[in-house]
Amino acid sequence: MKKIVYIILFICGFGIVNSCVDDFDEINMNPNKIYQVSPQHVFPGVIHNTLNYTAELNHKFYSWHARYVCLWPSPKDTEDMSGIYRDIYMRIVKELEKLAGIFVDDPDNKNAGCMIMTWKAYVYSLLVASFGGVPMSEAATEQLDNVYMYDSEYDMYVQILNLLEKAVSDFDLNGDKLEFDPLFRSADNSSDIVRWRKFANTLYLDIALRVQNMDENLAKEHIKKSLSHNDWFISSVNDIVKMKWGTDLNQDASYYYRSFLRRYEDGSDRNTSAYPRINQYFFLYLKSYEDPRMDAFGTRLSSANRFQVLNDTITRINPYDKSMRDSIDVRYLVPFLPAREVRTVPKGWMVGIDPNSPDGNQQYKDPYTSVSEDAWMFIQRDFIKIDAASVILGWADACFMKAEVAVKYPDLITGSAQQYYEDGIRASFAEYNISGLADNYMKTAGIKWNTNGKGRMEYRGFYTANINGEGGAENHLEQIYKQRYIADFFNGFAGWTLERRTRVLNFPPFFYNEDVLNLGSTGIGDFIPERLLYPRDEITYNPVGYYAAIEEMQATSPSPNPARWGDNFFTLLRIAKPNPQNINDWNSGVVVFNAQFLQKWYGKTEEEFVINASKDYPTIVSVPSLARYAGYRVNTIISTYTPN
Repeated sequence: MKKIVYIILFICGFGIVNSCVDDFDEINMNPNKIYQVSPQHVFPGVIHNTLNYTAELNHKFYSWHARYVCLWPSPKDTEDMSGIYRDIYMRIVKELEKLAGIFVDDPDNKNAGCMIMTWKAYVYSLLVASFGGVPMSEAATEQLDNVYMYDSEYDMYVQILNLLEKAVSDFDLNGDKLEFDPLFRSADNSSDIVRWRKFANTLYLDIALRVQNMDENLAKEHIKKSLSHNDWFISSVNDIVKMKWGTDLNQDASYYYRSFLRRYEDGSDRNTSAYPRINQYFFLYLKSYEDPRMDAFGTRLSSANRFQVLNDTITRINPYDKSMRDSIDVRYLVPFLPAREVRTVPKGWMVGIDPNSPDGNQQYKDPYTSVSEDAWMFIQRDFIKIDAASVILGWADACFMKAEVAVKYPDLITGSAQQYYEDGIRASFAEYNISGLADNYMKTAGIKWNTNGKGRMEYRGFYTANINGEGGAENHLEQIYKQRYIADFFNGFAGWTLERRTRVLNFPPFFYNEDVLNLGSTGIGDFIPERLLYPRDEITYNPVGYYAAIEEMQATSPSPNPARWGDNFFTLLRIAKPNPQNINDWNSGVVVFNAQFLQKWYGKTEEEFVINASKDYPTIVSVPSLARYAGYRVNTIISTYTPN
């Protein structure tokens, strides 16, 4: 009887979602005939809606919070989440709940039920890690008085873990399949149940690790269950969980293409404010360790727009006495320029005096000078093109999660943390088709297991991208977490969540360029938000549920905050580790500009410059050609010396 009621509600209340997008549904249907509800008719549309709304969240919040990219707006608590929150519930959550009511535990649709449970767990895991507790038990409730209660953060995670435990165990490799699977397809386009199960079990481990700060015993219980099926994890590029848009501009083009890329490329709107550019902090980890993935993540500057490093100190052979060397101040062009965040000198700060200036009274000079709007390191087009793919969980994630477990709970897993860590790097390189470069990268200090790496410094001296991997468990975890962060590039939700639960990156605050209306803010800057705000509509339409959720969140948060009546950016969720920094320590100080993040781009000597610059400019074979193609010029000779 329950299933019949669900079917009637589904057909009459919401209709059949007949997805007409590329690669989601190719079934021709007679509009004059009522068909039996099947997951094939509805589930692809749910996944497509998930793709669009998670992309919008990634563009506006997640990838920015993770410091993967820069956009110009500052976070404000005047931002109303009502529209996207409502759409997620109406177009994704409620449809999933109704699908689950029909197909979960249906013996004729056992695998379809497992797919629905897996996707339901994923969507709720995204919502709870973004907002805190949200409606789950009463998500599909239809009441005239509009009262529906929020589940607590803890209760949601218990339900999510139980969903995934059941889905993983219930998948039947010989059971039912969707004829045209929206996510994992076999050769005949039907569902690949092996890959669906790998997705469910990898997500299961991910969520179990996420709740460690909230309840370590709960985490260990489910980590152990997930790892009891060690071969049921993402284990190849083909297993990577990604949703993909199509090529029909009117039907299934990517959110990013429709939002800004199309107008940018056709010239109708060349405003780059919405075009993600590589963030200064993320860039430090790429350049510090000469990461070969740099070209996969960001665009090179055109020859006309290459950025000029005005001052750098390298050495060369003295042209008149080959036994001597010169220390020289040089300038040259570089192919990448990361975007700095909005405020260069924070309010309350001052620029320091350079004691080496000619008169000893000049301020340090900002290395970012005369940068045109097109001269940034923009995100690679593959991430935002018309038929881009959005990754949920990768092969590298699975490897790094196992490495984390091997460090923390070695009794729960076979294999060494080092092996899983190195597998994770190789998996990430394989994803970008540069597998042959992984082994050399892993020889670098800081990347090589159990070694320390000295990173480059941010242009104001606020942050250095060191990797302290040598020593015990905490150091090994730092290496694992930072490599997972890099591998998850542009999956902003993953990067943001990883940082909140580990604090391994420990970035400086985001400094405001204007008066910010965030209640509880210092007005100078704030650390990146700990959560998104509940939609304002809830205050009017569901005040009982809304205020009860805030009260519960404030009562259980590891660091509650009363600002904005408790619904604010600064209240930590229970999955979060406390921030080791104090925002008040950033209220004032002295900025000492430096260009270290770009200097020594091609090496420390003129000989190295010729060799390394030739990788960017194959025509470079000598110092004169270095000058011709890379804008190389000697500003002055600092000193001449006899090398040791």
